[in-house]
Amino acid sequence: MAHLPIGGVVVAAAALLALPTTASADPWTGYYVGAFAGGAWGDGGLATDVGTLHSNSYFSSNENIASVEGNTSGSTHSKSFTGGVQLGANQRFDQLVVGAEVDFGAFNLNGTRGAAGIEYPTFATLSYTTNVAYSTDWLFTARGRFGWLASQSLLLYFTGGLAVSDVRVSNAFFDLPANTGIIFARGGSARTTTRAGYTLGAGFEAHLGGPWSIKAEYLYVDLGSTSTKGLIGATIVPNQSPFDTSVDVTANIARIGVNYSFGD
Repeated sequence: MAHLPIGGVVVAAAALLALPTTASADPWTGYYVGAFAGGAWGDGGLATDVGTLHSNSYFSSNENIASVEGNTSGSTHSKSFTGGVQLGANQRFDQLVVGAEVDFGAFNLNGTRGAAGIEYPTFATLSYTTNVAYSTDWLFTARGRFGWLASQSLLLYFTGGLAVSDVRVSNAFFDLPANTGIIFARGGSARTTTRAGYTLGAGFEAHLGGPWSIKAEYLYVDLGSTSTKGLIGATIVPNQSPFDTSVDVTANIARIGVNYSFGD
C-alpha cells in the first residue's frame, strides 16, 4: 500500500516559510505555492454479497446468507488529520478571479464491520467469524477555483474538480464446529486501487500583505465504489459461495492553509 511521504511534506512547508517576503504587484494574479492542515470526516458504506441459494452454494439457507451479509454490511465513520502542500495559479478580471489548484496530502480514513463466534441460523453445529474493512492513505485533488473579490484583500470562491486516492478493501471469513479449533470453511480477499472521483467546495482567502495570504475552505469528496472479490469454500466438500465486498467512500474536509504568491 502506498504511504504519504510525511517528511517531504514537512520539508516543503519549511521551505515555504523560508521564502523571502518580496511584495508582489497583484496577489490575485500569478502562481502560488502553499501548505495546508485540517481534518477529514469519512463515511464508508460497506456491502457484502455471498450470492444466492442454489444446489452448489456453501450456505444451506437464505437465513444463513442474510446473517453473514448483515454482519458485514453497513455504514462506518472515521476521522483523521489531513495536511499537505498545494500549487496553483490565479488570473484576475476586475472583481473576478479564476484559477486552478492541485494539492497532495495525508488522508488516513478507515472503517470495519464484522462479528465473531456467530451461530448460523440453520447450521446448528457451526459458528462463523468474519470481518470486512477499508482504508485510505493519501488524497490528491486537481480543481478549478472561481472567486469574487469582496474587497482588495478578501477573495470568496467556489472550487471543484478531480479527487484521487488509494482505497484498500478487504474481507476475511472462517467457520468451525463448536468446541473445536478445526476450520470447516474459509475465504477472503483484498484489493488496493487508485480511485478517481470528484470534489466540490468553497472557501475564502485573505491577503496578508506582501506575497502571503491565508485561506480556509471546505471540500466534499466522493471516491465512488471499490470492491474485492473472493470465495468461501469448505475444506472437505466442493460447495462454494462468492464473497464479494464493496465500499463507497465519501468525506468532508475542513482545512486552513497559507500561500506564497509569485504575482505578476
